Amino acid sequence: MLANLRRICPDITIRSTFIVGFPGESETEFEELLAFLDAAELDWVGAFRYSREEGTPAAAMGDQVPSRTIARRYDTLMRAQQAITSRRLQRWVGRETEVLLTDVSGRAWMGRAVNQAPDVDGETLLAPGDLAAAPGDFVRARITGVDGYDLRGQAASVSERAAPTSRSLLQLAVVS
Repeated sequence: MLANLRRICPDITIRSTFIVGFPGESETEFEELLAFLDAAELDWVGAFRYSREEGTPAAAMGDQVPSRTIARRYDTLMRAQQAITSRRLQRWVGRETEVLLTDVSGRAWMGRAVNQAPDVDGETLLAPGDLAAAPGDFVRARITGVDGYDLRGQAASVSERAAPTSRSLLQLAVVS
């Protein structure tokens, strides 16, 4: 299914969220999750550590996973996913894309490219050159590199609060 989605829409951004350490989760099942992530190459992944909450059905379940195991699995998953995300972001290097600016107060501007959802994905750090802009402006930017979960680039032009293109709207809808 993922291969078909990527064939139909090569720039699609696919994300999911997982919980590690739910009662009964075996080492084999965790390894299956890592194998899935490696094969699926999801663009973005969020993860949570299971936390036993009194009064919930899961708190009463047997086979509670030790907190050390949960922490190790979480760290392993996030390290593996950071490498996958960084690899997936490489496809943007050398391309131009729209970036919605969120901060222009420093020497570098911060924003979100069309494939980056607010608050859950990485950011795009832009060298502004001689351009002037404000938060909320859309900037056309050339992506020059990847830094973990983040993109780096050079701002090319500013369109003050311009509506994104129909292609960007489709991408934003898929991101949401």
